[in-house]
Amino acid sequence: MRFIAIMIDSYKEAVSGWVLQTLMILAGLLMIFVIGLSFEPLSPEDDIDRQLRLITLFTHNDPNAGKAEMGVENFIQTNAPEPYMKGDYKFEAYLRTPSKEDLDKAREVLDRNQSPFGEKLPPASGEDIVKQYVKDSAPYLQNVTTETVKSDKPGEVRVKFTTKGTDIDDPLAWKSKPKLFFSWTTGPIFWMSLRQAVYRVEKTMVNDIGAWLAMLISVVVTAGFIPNMLRKGSLDLYIAKPIGRIELLLYKYVGGLTFVFLLAAFTVGGVWLVVGLRTGVWSPNFLVTIFVLTFYFAILYAISTAMAVLTRSTLVAILVTILVWGLVYGIGFAHDTCETINKESKKNFVKLKKQQGQEGVNPEDAKAVQPVPEWVENGLYAARKVLPRTYDTDVLSGRLIAKGVLTDKEMKDKKYDEEPSSDWPEVLIVSFLHIAGLMALACWRITSRDG
Repeated sequence: MRFIAIMIDSYKEAVSGWVLQTLMILAGLLMIFVIGLSFEPLSPEDDIDRQLRLITLFTHNDPNAGKAEMGVENFIQTNAPEPYMKGDYKFEAYLRTPSKEDLDKAREVLDRNQSPFGEKLPPASGEDIVKQYVKDSAPYLQNVTTETVKSDKPGEVRVKFTTKGTDIDDPLAWKSKPKLFFSWTTGPIFWMSLRQAVYRVEKTMVNDIGAWLAMLISVVVTAGFIPNMLRKGSLDLYIAKPIGRIELLLYKYVGGLTFVFLLAAFTVGGVWLVVGLRTGVWSPNFLVTIFVLTFYFAILYAISTAMAVLTRSTLVAILVTILVWGLVYGIGFAHDTCETINKESKKNFVKLKKQQGQEGVNPEDAKAVQPVPEWVENGLYAARKVLPRTYDTDVLSGRLIAKGVLTDKEMKDKKYDEEPSSDWPEVLIVSFLHIAGLMALACWRITSRDG
């Protein structure tokens, strides 16, 4: 009963400022947005042509890049009108420039064999460039054969493609054109599979943007719970009843977590239900993020609670919590970024040496080309391991959502098949130790002060 009474008191504080109602309205608007989404399967012709045109979007009017233009023509499906993922196709892909000289410039710019270190091999032929770009644009096409088509234009290269079937066997993994409010077709940059669209809604709109906004607002709302309780006269009124200061503080802390848990349950549960009804993708992993978001906030609220007890200032509690949040998250992000940059640098270096005919490259030579010094990466790694794991919680939550929605191939494309830098047990243990330490500090301070 005591806990319920304190919960009601905290609830009234949140409702009086219209914060809870505002968050609920924003969650409702997100659900309405998802309800208005519809998806139209994308034809291979539109998919390949769109990607080739995007590749040459900025080179078409650039004389230094040969004013290159790429696309597909004469696209036909050679078998019965099966679903796209079971289709056999014939089409011609072209690389077109005004002249042969411009074609040579375009080959230089579009050649994928250019080295990130400034060294490069002789540019590939126009036919090889077209084949490579089509392969990258439509890796799902199977049993592909090619034939060079003679063109009467000196600045044009044409390649005929014949394909049989695709490697996609899940209709939900086929690319689609999302439509907003049932009619407005989004731009090509948003064309993706139905599973990827669900991933974007659940991960980006809810777990990233929505969660960050909710966390920030929740930090502001709950930061005042403790200072208001500690105001002269308020604490005396509370402890006049048979309840100790530590018990009261812990109840207030759990009350703040409950506030966020209910908000997360309403938002995540509502979006999960709407997404499932609209797409047929029901991912229980997404529901687990209700508890992940609550745990994430528990880290932030422990910082806020400790600062509120130490300073009795709502403003200081908010500012310090946001500052520490940004610092801890930034260290994790910086380490991940540095690690990725150095790994890619080593990989490209070894690849370049192999292209130049050098096998068995010395790892120390590859280490020498790392853009980020090793001591910087190691320092960030050490700081990341000992600090609360807000960044790692966010990363692991994204992987959890992806695992429940995406196919194995889509997981690999997003590099989710690689081992993460941290795992759940490590993240939970380290973060719980920080929470326990901060709450112990707050409990010690609230019992040692006179009033």
